[in-house]
Amino acid sequence: MTLGKFAFKNIKERLEQYMGYWLSCVTTVFIFFIFSMNQYHPELNQGPGAIATIMQGAQLIVLIFAIFFLSLSINAFLTDRKKDFGVLLMMGMSKRSLRQLILFENMLLGLTALGVGIGLGLIFGHLLILMMGYIIRVSEITYHFPAMSIVITVSLFSLIFLLLAVVQGRRITKQSIYDLMRVDTNEYEQVIYSKPLAYLGVISLVSGYLIANISLINRLFGGQIAWIQRMVHFTELHLVIGGLVTIGMFLLFSQFFKYFMDVLRRNKSFYFSGLNALWIAELKYRLSSNAVTMFVAALLLSSAFVTTIGTISLIATTEEEVSEEMPYDLMYYSDYPNNKLEAELTIVQQEHDRQNLPYTERLIRLYYDEASEVRFISQTDYNDAVSTNEQIQLSIGEVALIEAGEEELNEQLRIAGETLTVTDTAHQLFDSYRYNKLFVVNDASSLLTEQFLEGQAYLFHYEAGYDQTAARQISASLRDKLGPTLPDGGTYLLASKIERIDIEIYSYQLLTYVGSLLSFIFMVASGSLIYFRLLKNISRSKQIYTNLFKLGLDKKALWTIQLKQFRFLFFAPVVMAFVNCFFAINMLQELLHTSIWTLVLMIGVALLTFQFAFYYFAKEKLKEKIMLQIG
Repeated sequence: MTLGKFAFKNIKERLEQYMGYWLSCVTTVFIFFIFSMNQYHPELNQGPGAIATIMQGAQLIVLIFAIFFLSLSINAFLTDRKKDFGVLLMMGMSKRSLRQLILFENMLLGLTALGVGIGLGLIFGHLLILMMGYIIRVSEITYHFPAMSIVITVSLFSLIFLLLAVVQGRRITKQSIYDLMRVDTNEYEQVIYSKPLAYLGVISLVSGYLIANISLINRLFGGQIAWIQRMVHFTELHLVIGGLVTIGMFLLFSQFFKYFMDVLRRNKSFYFSGLNALWIAELKYRLSSNAVTMFVAALLLSSAFVTTIGTISLIATTEEEVSEEMPYDLMYYSDYPNNKLEAELTIVQQEHDRQNLPYTERLIRLYYDEASEVRFISQTDYNDAVSTNEQIQLSIGEVALIEAGEEELNEQLRIAGETLTVTDTAHQLFDSYRYNKLFVVNDASSLLTEQFLEGQAYLFHYEAGYDQTAARQISASLRDKLGPTLPDGGTYLLASKIERIDIEIYSYQLLTYVGSLLSFIFMVASGSLIYFRLLKNISRSKQIYTNLFKLGLDKKALWTIQLKQFRFLFFAPVVMAFVNCFFAINMLQELLHTSIWTLVLMIGVALLTFQFAFYYFAKEKLKEKIMLQIG
């Protein structure tokens, strides 16, 4: 028998174990190929190249993941077969032939996955290209045969499969026959854990989750605790949270769960009740051998859930988020003086009339003191722009702080020789990022003179449910008719809410497109890792099931023991991922200043349904395998 036929026979005999790995390879190739098709499709990249850049980044992520995941998977498969390799060497196979056998097996799996992945890409790729066209508003997209994408995908993944097979083959053959033969080590050897590390894992997780809610904690304490205030404004806080949660998850799976099984074992009344002693005793050892797999699965699922839910939530809340930051629908701003002001403003008004879009117009005169770098507006202009219940009354020497400002209440300001006291806060009138130091002053203030007049802003507000298409046409037409803006040497600035909404939705849809495809890879990879480990556990426990069956334990009781262990091993990473997702989305909600839990719940149910579908599939397959082993 040739090595090629022998490799094919080995794969066929272990097809069930390899299937999860193979499907993960197919999924990874498919997603990479789709990203490459997007990158090289001529009609998607007629602009400045943003799509190509994003797709290059996405392909890089897929490649890094592929190297990490495939290396981890191949290592696990080959480690599980070390005894077989030892037998082959003992029977006279040379190490060179063994390396070739490992190479043939892995290349056969890899190249078939490559072919199927590209085939699926050719079948479904154009549909996903059309989805991208919808996102970037390209109405007509013709079919383009992805020759370049095929070449790149085949080249890169063939190289990855080849290098990983060579590296793993050399790793195996560097070991002696004795080391290979004694690999069937006892999964049931002494389980070692550290109680301090187990506690540290819980502390790390809880700390990460508490810091994730630091804004809420700050509000509960009324913003009076200085170190909490500093944490709220710490720009790298997300890195701290991610680090604590990741460390906590690893210690939870590798230390705490084993410690927790010992705690259950010491509870005699519970431990010796029913079949508890049997499933808890074996689960403790399985947790020890599956700790890294469960940690990686939880990490992948957390990434998938947070990415999917987060990006879709951003799209759904874009309009509300932008409206919070831009209280007007359109702003025309002109520096002072500007002899084109009346003509340009007339064009703006006429364009609204031409599109038959009703509006209310408010004028805000902006004053600026260069020495103190402070902008201010009059009380009359402010009150005219807000609703009656938002209006303010200021005495001479008093100022109100627009929400986006940095000064504190009761603080005194010295502006152009005039002493002013911050006595109130005022509602936002402009973009939150445009003027971050803006005050309202009494109309009698000496600051409200032509000397300090910087410019005039005309704010246009539309009625609820306005025609967004008309608003888009107005913005596009004005930019065409008014010419260059201030940064380009013109005389005006134009800010449109609908344009901002469209830009942000476009960005979030791109993120969702890329994130959803990456999340799909992560979920498939997580499932294949868990499924492989469960199959491996069952295979190693075959003798135990047989002995228990001979001692009088019926098949139903044996399956009950296995089912409890299976549920724990399967759902622990899933629950961990959903908990992580809960706190991540809570942080996102704090940033958005709006409730997204209804949408989150809907997406969460869909993701959970996917997990339950895989759970029932895996459960039935494992039950069938256990019953066959018992006989």
